[in-house]
Amino acid sequence: MDDTGCYWLFDASDVGMLHVNAHDRRVLRANAAFCDMTGFGPNELCALMAHQLVYPDDIERDRTHHERLLATGQGYEIEKRYVRKTGEIVWVCETVNLVCDAQGHAASVFVVVRDITANKYAAPSNRSQNADAQQQALVAMVRELRESEQRFRVALAHTPILVYETDAQLRYRWMYNNPDRFGQYEIIGKRDDEVLPYEQVADLMRFKAEVLNTGGRARREIRLAFEGRVEYWDVHAEAVRDAQGHVTGLIVSALDITERKRIEDELRASEERMQMSMTIADAATWDYDMITGVLHWSASHFRLLGFEPTPDGRAEMRMWQDAIPPDDLERMLGEWQRAEKERDLFRSEHHIRRADGELIWARAAGRFFYDDAGRAVRFVGVFFDITDRKHTEEMFREADRRKDEFLAMLAHELRNPLAPVRNGLHILRLKNADDAIRKNVVGMMERQVAQMVRLVDDLLEVSRITRGKIELRRERVDLVSIVHSAIETASPSIEASKHHLTIDLPAEPVVLDADPVRLAQVIANLLNNAAKYTEEGGRIEVRARREGPLVAVSIRDTGMGIPPEMLHRVFDLFTQIDRTLGRAQGGLGIGLALVKRLVDMHGGTVDVHSEGRGMGCEFTVRLPVVNDASAAHATSMREIIQAPVTTSLRMLVVDDNHDAADSLAISLRMGGNETRTAYDGDGACDVAAEFLPDVVLLDIGLPGISGHE
Repeated sequence: MDDTGCYWLFDASDVGMLHVNAHDRRVLRANAAFCDMTGFGPNELCALMAHQLVYPDDIERDRTHHERLLATGQGYEIEKRYVRKTGEIVWVCETVNLVCDAQGHAASVFVVVRDITANKYAAPSNRSQNADAQQQALVAMVRELRESEQRFRVALAHTPILVYETDAQLRYRWMYNNPDRFGQYEIIGKRDDEVLPYEQVADLMRFKAEVLNTGGRARREIRLAFEGRVEYWDVHAEAVRDAQGHVTGLIVSALDITERKRIEDELRASEERMQMSMTIADAATWDYDMITGVLHWSASHFRLLGFEPTPDGRAEMRMWQDAIPPDDLERMLGEWQRAEKERDLFRSEHHIRRADGELIWARAAGRFFYDDAGRAVRFVGVFFDITDRKHTEEMFREADRRKDEFLAMLAHELRNPLAPVRNGLHILRLKNADDAIRKNVVGMMERQVAQMVRLVDDLLEVSRITRGKIELRRERVDLVSIVHSAIETASPSIEASKHHLTIDLPAEPVVLDADPVRLAQVIANLLNNAAKYTEEGGRIEVRARREGPLVAVSIRDTGMGIPPEMLHRVFDLFTQIDRTLGRAQGGLGIGLALVKRLVDMHGGTVDVHSEGRGMGCEFTVRLPVVNDASAAHATSMREIIQAPVTTSLRMLVVDDNHDAADSLAISLRMGGNETRTAYDGDGACDVAAEFLPDVVLLDIGLPGISGHE
């Protein structure tokens, strides 16, 4: 039995009570009634042994009874005399009971003491009556003490509480514990480091030594290691003093908080994971008490809105309302009212204006909580910054819109050359068409077919761009020859619009490591673009100049210019400055996208400058120059053109489009070649085995066996 168990009953009793060490009979505690009975104070008694209070003639009998108690464990009752502090004799009747620790070892003795001095000197009849009444009261008190002790023992056996006392050398005097947890350790009379390795109990011993030295009380969380497992204890320690005020030991109680620590660690880790997830997802939370009007924001909430977090996380409702534009606020409050009324989830996507003025998109979701009366009392939720997602969605919508416009433009561009081709075929069938008419019609049809071929080539370039299939065939090449080749390609467009072209190129060689065909295509596209968007009779200037390790090629025109809002989009696929279907030969809007892709692949850059509509524009391509090469090692565009092949070849044409296969075979045969045709994969294999062609012109998409196979 320890002080936390039933000392409350001990101290409150009107009957004298004494708690004594079972072995040396040192007084551990005495209640106020016992102090009044003997005249000693509590601290004075704790400095004495119990037998030092006994009248000398009764000491031997008292010792005999005590030894029998330790041997048998059976309580007893004895009448004897005490010597008060003043020297007076006091007759007492003691009821003595042994208290054992959890292992069944004798620990202490509880003594109930009644003052029977008056009875000893009273009339016999009165003494008998008083003795009977006191005896009954004493029996009831002892029974209550024993029942309280039993309840306390049962409680301790099923809780992680450890209670014990140490001496001034921190050796255990007695302990109450759970035998299933600590019964395997023999610790009475030992220090902690005599039971377990010092490194495992160092924190506990330092703590107890600190309390012992200060003579006060303290509380600390201690980490211990038991047989390979780590435990955490909430330890309370208080110094015990003798009558002279000297510290004689400690009373210690410890609560096992290992499971609580584990849960706290898991909760902390879960909170950290949640906060990390919220941070990564740009999420923020709110908690609004609808009764008190108190609003709390998470730190990420303050951060996303550009405010400095408050220490307690409290925010003002006006901060939230002022951050939402009026139209969005009205719509969002309507959703709030609906969700609250229907007890549904709150969902909203709206703008929020940050403290720095930036407008962002937010997606919010929340839930209401209601009291027993059905009144909404709390509103909690989370919102995410979805600005990037909204921008991406807008990009996709813009891409879809440009795609639709492209398809409409494509249909228009393909229909334009088809109409004159159809008309030309009709004219050629007329019997009264003379040679001059036929010659003009054939020329017209050639031009229109060439336009259709250009459109189809552009479509193929779109496919290569989107699939990343464009490949460069690099070599050392002179920039000047590339520019002249591009001008030759674009000359028909420039001459048709009667533009004035000026050329300013470096006199010294400028050698590039580039694909000459693709680079010529870049400059030709920019020249064609300038010719197309410049009114008849305009000026176009081509200029090249060195800029350190780079060469800058500029194509400037006096055309319609580019609006400021279009400057950052001109290099996007399917983008055209003039989208009207009325502009003849307007193109498909992929030329500049192809220019940028090809320049990027060459390690260069391309940019555009325009003062606005009607002010013309300038495109500048910058490319790295090869410094360790000379013009003598550079290839000119003329060298790329190979001499025509005049030798007759055996040629097999395979295409499931019969007209395409037959017309191509006729053309090749008229050029002096021997030809055969096939219209599917199996037929091609058969013809090839018999014909043994030098060249096979093979369509990829064939029925049966494909061209790849």
